[in-house]
Amino acid sequence: IYVIDCTMIGIELVCNSILPLLQSNHIIKLIHDLHMDMVALSSAGLEGFNCILDTQLAAEDLTGNPFVGMNALLKMFGAPEHPPKNKMQQIMKSNTNVWSKRPLLKSYIEYAGM
Repeated sequence: IYVIDCTMIGIELVCNSILPLLQSNHIIKLIHDLHMDMVALSSAGLEGFNCILDTQLAAEDLTGNPFVGMNALLKMFGAPEHPPKNKMQQIMKSNTNVWSKRPLLKSYIEYAGM
């Protein structure tokens, strides 16, 4: 699991660094709720992604429910829930700039890595 701080490193360097990973046919990337991430990456000029599975879309295909959250998906497979998920959602709703403040809190980095 990699957590990349685009704000600290700079968007151009990050994009140039992760593009080979995202385009690789040899590395499988699992991402939950990929839609907005793909919009952001595409708007930054990154295209041609390969071997990426959106676990939310896979869960929708399995269940028929288009809104399967990460914790619900983990529960479906008997895995432990992502404990800070609900807490972070509350924080993000109350403070839309939570990710712009540096240094990031350890709990935020752990959340981003899940």
